[in-house]
Amino acid sequence: MDKRDILRTLTAEIGKRELYFQTHAAVTLRVRQALDDPNISVAKVAQFIQAEPVLSARVVAVANSVAFRGAFGKAIADVRSAVMRLGFSNVRSLATAFLVRQMGANVDKGDPQLKQMAAQLWEHTAHVTALANMLARHVTHVDTEVALFAGIVHEVGGFYLLSRASGYPELFEGDPADWREEDVLALLIELDRALLQALTIPETAMQAMEVFWQGFLAMPPRSLGDTLLLAEDLAPVASPFYEVKTSHKMEGGDAQTLGSASIEMIVGADTLSAILKASAEEVAGLANALQL
Repeated sequence: MDKRDILRTLTAEIGKRELYFQTHAAVTLRVRQALDDPNISVAKVAQFIQAEPVLSARVVAVANSVAFRGAFGKAIADVRSAVMRLGFSNVRSLATAFLVRQMGANVDKGDPQLKQMAAQLWEHTAHVTALANMLARHVTHVDTEVALFAGIVHEVGGFYLLSRASGYPELFEGDPADWREEDVLALLIELDRALLQALTIPETAMQAMEVFWQGFLAMPPRSLGDTLLLAEDLAPVASPFYEVKTSHKMEGGDAQTLGSASIEMIVGADTLSAILKASAEEVAGLANALQL
């Protein structure tokens, strides 16, 4: 099968809820599903998380990051306190981040191309997540917790493909530029959509992803989808599936490729400069904490 046939096959599997995860990722998925229970207690959530040592460490690390600890907050060293500080929504996002990261870790370690792609994809995701959180707070004023979650899952399809590469060696053969062909990109979006639906992503996040996939940026930026588009373009590391910046359709104008200069025109040069400077430590700290 060629790349396109494989993408169609995997999307069809996902549509039937035939999801294939490695053992540790499956455990994390159960943790994430437990957080959907509206009656679950903080103690029970902490108990679930503690069953996964690395996830426990990351939850505490994010709770101690500048984004959540603040300038003078007390450092904490236990999962229960971390859950209380973060709130269930953010903990659910981190469990999803861990699931996504574990997918990327399940690659053929003997294949340097796949190993590099997985590392680059996660670095890109961490930056987009941190930037989306920052832009939501200071520019678009949308829900910061949902922005964090949307940033984490916006490339989930790429991680899933990497996790299935050993069964489909033809998937990553050929020119890397093949991923940027229009029909391949369309198939990637279909796989992303099916996977996010299978993972029961909240409707607000799904709506944001639809805006992100369409690439339509409102003027001025005001939605969660706009937040993702801006974060994607400001991220210092590109996705290996989308190395070349894509053209975003501007409200009331032609498509253009965004860059820092264009974003300055959208939100104001002084505003963007001040936000990036003031939030540099926050972005770096959160991105580092998310390096699961």
